[in-house]
Amino acid sequence: MKPIIMIRHNIFTSIFFVLLLSFYTNVNAQTIIASDNFNRADEIPFAVGSNWQNPFSGGSANLIGNQVTGNSGEALYYWQGSGSFSNSSQYAKARVVNSSGQVGLILLGGSGHALVVAWNGGTLYIYRYSGGSYQGNLTTVSSSIQNGDIIEAVLDNGTVYAKINGTTVTSVANTTGITTGTPGFEFYQGGAVFDDWEAGTPFSNTYSISGNITEGGLGLSGVLVTASGGFSGNATTNANGDYTISGVTSGTTSITITPTLSGHTMNPLSSFIAGPVNANITNQDFTSTLNPNNILTITSTHGSVTKNPDQATYSYGTNVTLTATADVGYHFLGWSGDASGTTNPLVVTMNGDKNIKANFFDLNTIAFDDFDRTNESPLLTNGNWRNIYGWGNVNLIGNQVAGSSGEALYYWQGSGTFNNARQFARARVVNANGQVGLMLLGGPNQALNISWNS
Repeated sequence: MKPIIMIRHNIFTSIFFVLLLSFYTNVNAQTIIASDNFNRADEIPFAVGSNWQNPFSGGSANLIGNQVTGNSGEALYYWQGSGSFSNSSQYAKARVVNSSGQVGLILLGGSGHALVVAWNGGTLYIYRYSGGSYQGNLTTVSSSIQNGDIIEAVLDNGTVYAKINGTTVTSVANTTGITTGTPGFEFYQGGAVFDDWEAGTPFSNTYSISGNITEGGLGLSGVLVTASGGFSGNATTNANGDYTISGVTSGTTSITITPTLSGHTMNPLSSFIAGPVNANITNQDFTSTLNPNNILTITSTHGSVTKNPDQATYSYGTNVTLTATADVGYHFLGWSGDASGTTNPLVVTMNGDKNIKANFFDLNTIAFDDFDRTNESPLLTNGNWRNIYGWGNVNLIGNQVAGSSGEALYYWQGSGTFNNARQFARARVVNANGQVGLMLLGGPNQALNISWNS
């Protein structure tokens, strides 16, 4: 009887092995194109020129004891060995040995450029380099890694995903203009250690969120539907009021769906998808109501604004002319809130409730920014502002500006002419915890900086 028992045991073991192998294959259905286990003689610094290359000179890493550790500065390496990568769909992953310090992965790495996904001190950073210079964060979120974690960066059809042990931490659209390159890895200074790097084509297992928006029983077109939280994306309703947001990766959680159309109120205002998402999400429907009476709120100090026609409420689509008049000793410098620019008089179309501020300043003031506008992360530098160096940056969040990374210096390049011998800048401090300052005579690669730091 013992041989029979042994035969049954062997059959069971074989079946279990087949099932386990099948499960492992399905979960890890990624095509590995390149890998490096670093099992070779030490390289101090990490060797480039064969499989690996730096996007630009600067920082370095070391290969010590079959593992890679950060050494100095920001060290970026992209793969240039054998294998061909897709520019629209690629991944990199590695095993964290020591999470003390900054460690990350790169996508679309090449000469002078890279998308970086990195963890440091409980924060996840997704940012970019272009032209050999830091160009700011795409996003930052709270996220911690532990020794032994598998970190992963994925690019899939225009969206960048950051993952820990296979679970998506966050995602953000690739709006950088970087469209070609290969995966790699990143360190900032010393402390962190990682091993077992691999890269290839990710398992494409994405789903969609869809629904319909109606008003008066008919489909409503032109509604912007935005997904936020665990996934970022958007879509606009078609003539039938239908929308579909694509690219939601398997396992994504905590997604908020919010429809917006000026002059309309949605019911509900938003919907929440707890997840994890493992199938297409449908029936995310909303009902819209046209706002019949729209309120125009005007605020100003050191001047006045007249409205024509001057009414308590306005029907949808009504044009209202605003005329700003400064008090003695002041001048009008522009509109903010739901209007912008310096046009005076200004014609406003009432397609929803509006809050508009007329900004008057003393005659010595040439330029201003009250930051009363949509969030900018980082602060945009293609309009009134320019970043001197292009590496440190700030974020505009909740109509206020906060430091984000590095030393961020911005100078005004909007309207107005300044005297090079006599000029001033001033601002109201909201939170004094950290360094904040002003600068004079700012320009490309130059500035006089006056700063306070607690």
